[in-house]
Amino acid sequence: MILIKTKTILFLILFIAFNLNVWAQSGNCAAKGATEYMKNLYPDIFPNQFLTEYTSPPLINKTLSVSVYIVLDRDSNENVSHSYIESSINGLNKAFEPVGLSFRICSYNTIQNYHYDTFDFSKNEDREMYDMYRTPNTINLYYSIEYEQGTFFGSSFPGDFKSDCIFLKKTAPPQTIIHQFGHLFGLVHTSQANDELVTRALPLANCHKAGDRLCDTEADPFTNYADPTEIVTECKDKSNLKDSNGDFYLPPTDNYMSLYPPPCTVLFTPKQYDIIYYIYKTYKSYLW
Repeated sequence: MILIKTKTILFLILFIAFNLNVWAQSGNCAAKGATEYMKNLYPDIFPNQFLTEYTSPPLINKTLSVSVYIVLDRDSNENVSHSYIESSINGLNKAFEPVGLSFRICSYNTIQNYHYDTFDFSKNEDREMYDMYRTPNTINLYYSIEYEQGTFFGSSFPGDFKSDCIFLKKTAPPQTIIHQFGHLFGLVHTSQANDELVTRALPLANCHKAGDRLCDTEADPFTNYADPTEIVTECKDKSNLKDSNGDFYLPPTDNYMSLYPPPCTVLFTPKQYDIIYYIYKTYKSYLW
């Protein structure tokens, strides 16, 4: 009886998780509803030991296909070079190499409807584009010049159309694609919530249930700021902010999933690679 109830609860948890989205809004990107995503997902799917101790999973050893869709402007210009996109994929492969994932462009496609070159997420125009232009079982990567509601967009789980697509601005910095693929494989922002304490020493540490819920990413108070560049000099935090214990924040300005300027972001942590591995094996192994 207990086993049946446990399986039922787990099924309900996974069903809810399937319908959670990671939205990218103004700025680098911001996760809509991702605080609830973290609070409801990680504690239930991953045991506490998984979140607090590095499990060193095996390499995935898989190359996934990416279908690129470029929206043309009124004059039928792409306004983004293939060399720029390929360079971004090369950087993406370096970032995901430690977990054994790589990506290759399997096709370039153009979208003739120039209205999608500047479109509005709030009007579900992203869904319209996806329904008309996509390649099943691949990651669909869309390039437009501007979005009315949202700068970048990504999603983590199957269950709705956003599970295998990413929307990027044609002018996005190269590191942005790494950040968005992080979302695609289950990662949220290091500043997901600013309730995380700096200390990692028990019993005070709350990194397993606050912030991004990963204890090898430093507590990040970015949500207190409208613009991360206002507190970063030479990729170092100059805010002198303290947490509720009086400890100075030393945020992970070098982490791909932070919202600090792209030149600063250069790494994922071991626990983030654990999440990427788990999400691929559990939810995204259908990708070619």
